[in-house]
Amino acid sequence: MLKLMDASDNSAEGIGQVFSSIIQQSGLTPEEFYGRLQPMDGDLGTIQNFNSLRSQRAPSPYGQDSLHNVIFQLGASHTMWNIASTIFTHHFGDSSDQSDTGAWQYLEALGFPSEKAIQKKDFTLMINQMEKILEATFYYCLRVIMKNETEMLGDELVTLPTERWNAI
Repeated sequence: MLKLMDASDNSAEGIGQVFSSIIQQSGLTPEEFYGRLQPMDGDLGTIQNFNSLRSQRAPSPYGQDSLHNVIFQLGASHTMWNIASTIFTHHFGDSSDQSDTGAWQYLEALGFPSEKAIQKKDFTLMINQMEKILEATFYYCLRVIMKNETEMLGDELVTLPTERWNAI
């Protein structure tokens, strides 16, 4: 059994640390280990295509010809996408409950229908919606600090003098 490993959160550095630890604990030489394991970098489409090919292939009696020793590491963009999607989904809330103060209320107030808010296949839209929620939250917090959150907004943009901004 392998021991627990302390690896970096950085995916490229972390996977290298994990491989080094496995080599050290297993007693294999790097040539033997990497002869059995082939780490590859790829996007989600490449991984799905490869897994489809692997499932259609008959098992090979030779380890070097087998596709079962290939492992993929998703790139940084997919990692960020998965993390952002998880955070957004977790904080989204329940739009059927009006007392739920999740992120869906911010999007509704900004004109985004809550039932169309989470589009897992559209990374740019998801990040833009998260930015809008963050900007709206900062704006509201700033108005609370300035003690004018109940005042009606006019059509004109207000310019604050530097002295007043620094006093906030």
